[in-house]
Amino acid sequence: MEFRYHEVVPIDLLYVLNASVELQPNPRLQEMVESGLAIPFQAEFVLTRGRWYWLDETIVERTMNFRLAYHALTRQYRLSIGSIHRSFASFDEALRAMLTLRNWAVLDRSRLNDGEAYTAALRLRLDMSQLPKPFQVAALGNRDLDLSTGWARWSFVASATDAQ
Repeated sequence: MEFRYHEVVPIDLLYVLNASVELQPNPRLQEMVESGLAIPFQAEFVLTRGRWYWLDETIVERTMNFRLAYHALTRQYRLSIGSIHRSFASFDEALRAMLTLRNWAVLDRSRLNDGEAYTAALRLRLDMSQLPKPFQVAALGNRDLDLSTGWARWSFVASATDAQ
């Protein structure tokens, strides 16, 4: 898995995150979902400001939890993000929706100083701690289930004007 793009943009009174992840087809993941296992993923975002006199200051840390499941009775894939649920007719559609982050509000604009540079970091990963214990053990060392983007880091400058 790797990021196609990622950005933090100001919209109204917030900074929002937009990102897209590319994942090669993974038949093992689809097989697990279709066998009735709800697969948990987690997106993590960290925003820091560099300091010359000490460690970087962490401005904000955010996480978003996803759960991808299949309901055999309705023959639909279900993507849950918190208390919001969406149904999809195919595994590919559900996976594509999960791998596209749009307008994720990560912090208030008032928390950043205009014109100052910040470092954003983002990753998306399979949340192994949420899997049932037998799957946690089976997933260790399994290349098919090594689903993590690693940390993507980029710099941006806080802006006083809206991007849109």
